[in-house]
Amino acid sequence: MSVAAFTLKLVGFLYLQEQAQKYVKKMALLAVPQLLLLTLFSSGVFGVPRDRRSQSQVPAAEELSNSDVAIDFELYCIKYNKTYDLVEALRRKAIFSENLLKIAQLNANKENNVEYGMNEMTDLTYPEFMATRANLKPEALAFVRSLPVVEPAFATVQASSKDWRSENKVTPIKNQGSCGSCYTFSTCVGVESGHAIKHGDLTSLSEQQLLDCDRQSSGCNGGWMPNSLDSIKAKGGLMSSSAYPYEGKQRSCRFKSGSGVAQVSDYQQFTSKAENAIADSVLASGPVINAICATRDFQYYKSGIYKNTACRCRGEVNHAVAIVGYGTDDKDGDYWIIKNSWGTSWGEKGYMRIKKGANICSLSNYVWKVNVK
Repeated sequence: MSVAAFTLKLVGFLYLQEQAQKYVKKMALLAVPQLLLLTLFSSGVFGVPRDRRSQSQVPAAEELSNSDVAIDFELYCIKYNKTYDLVEALRRKAIFSENLLKIAQLNANKENNVEYGMNEMTDLTYPEFMATRANLKPEALAFVRSLPVVEPAFATVQASSKDWRSENKVTPIKNQGSCGSCYTFSTCVGVESGHAIKHGDLTSLSEQQLLDCDRQSSGCNGGWMPNSLDSIKAKGGLMSSSAYPYEGKQRSCRFKSGSGVAQVSDYQQFTSKAENAIADSVLASGPVINAICATRDFQYYKSGIYKNTACRCRGEVNHAVAIVGYGTDDKDGDYWIIKNSWGTSWGEKGYMRIKKGANICSLSNYVWKVNVK
């Protein structure tokens, strides 16, 4: 080995050692009982204003400092039960810091009236976020487009708002975790709510069954809702999540014949992008399931009516959700109520409001109405 190469390796080793020592010193804060640490944090003892935490939990870009980021990351790991070895912790902290800066930049745009903030995905890179949270199977799109579709006929929508959550027809927010299974959660919303509206019984249904038994899709590597609906029809029903709980990884199909608590008769894909027709369907029949284009700022969404008209993905989609209602805001106009599967730390306790009537994020490109038996 040349002297130059040896020197370069030595410098790199010493730098890593120095960073590790600094991190270990900062991690000593974790020796403080968590309740005390959080109390000190919320009271502003660490020099972080309480009012900042009560909103987006992220400082303005010009306020970010290494000290703030170190403390924020430690508390973040406590809150979301994140455990990393030393090297990975250093890497995650750097990613976390970059995301805080991005959030601060987004929040600086006051015109959008949308708030961005921390959630359990703030230590993920954008490629990691896309691979684990927004991973519809691309090759499935061409297949679905060739299917025969039916456009339900509805009258022009009259009601200015509808929220199926208020009628106890929508199950609580769930969390797909680091498995690209959004399509199973979207599918379950359609069946759960359809079953509740028709039979009066709101039951949480099994995403894991779809993950295991829908072999047209690709498990945690993505899939497509029509494939999952076909799987439910083929099996003869969908089991409850209590009988077939979510594990966040694909295993062998363990569906038990006769144990399905909800059945699907058929489903209809909207042939046009007319959002009034979708609203009519939501009003008359219940939530619909759909695909959207989840762009980078989705990762940080906290609250407000999302109205980024640049969110198109060239007409393609990469994430599955459900529309459970719609409403009107005096300032920002009409919006959709979107149920997501990223846990309650994301968005408005797991939900998102998106501007209605402009096909934001290709929201109306792929929409299905699920009919239950």
